Amino acid sequence: MVCREILQHAVCWRQRNIESVEKQSSSFFRIINSVLVCLWIKLHNMLREQVEQVVSDYYVSIGVEPNYLTRKAEQVQSRAAMMCALSDSMTATSIANIFGKDHATVLHHKKGHEANLHSWYGYSDKYKMARSMVNVNLRSNTVQCQIDRIEREIDKLKELSGRLRNSIKLIKRDE
Repeated sequence: MVCREILQHAVCWRQRNIESVEKQSSSFFRIINSVLVCLWIKLHNMLREQVEQVVSDYYVSIGVEPNYLTRKAEQVQSRAAMMCALSDSMTATSIANIFGKDHATVLHHKKGHEANLHSWYGYSDKYKMARSMVNVNLRSNTVQCQIDRIEREIDKLKELSGRLRNSIKLIKRDE
C-alpha cells in the first residue's frame, strides 16, 4: 500500500512538472523518468521478497508443506486463506505470481472468501493466521523500513534535481 502511494506521488509530481521539465531539458526528464522506474522496480522486488518470507513463515506456522501444484483440500485451503489475506495489500496478479497461479485464481478465492469463512472447516483459522502474519510482517514492521528507504531515495532525487537544474542554468548562461 505504502509503496503504491509513494510511487503515485512521484508519478503525480512528474506529471505536474512534465511541461516545465521538457522545456528545460529533455535529458533531465529522461533521467528523472529512469530514476522513477528504478525506484519502482526496487520497491516491487523488496515487497516480493517480504511477501515470499511471510508466505513461507505462514506455511511453517500452520504445519503444512506448501505444494502449489496440487488440488488437495488442505493445500487449496491454505493458499486461499493467504491469497485473501494478501488481497488488501497487493494486486491479484502480484499475488498469483507468488503462488505460480493465474490472477483469476486469486479472484475466485476472494469471491468465495465470506462463504469459506463460515462453511469450510479450518479455513477461518488459517485465514486468521495469514491475516495476522500479513498485518504484523508486511504492514507494521516493513512499512517503516520502506519509508526510510524511500525517503533516502527521494533525498537522492532532490540532490540530482538540484544538480541538473544548476547544469541547465550554466548551459543557458553559456548560450
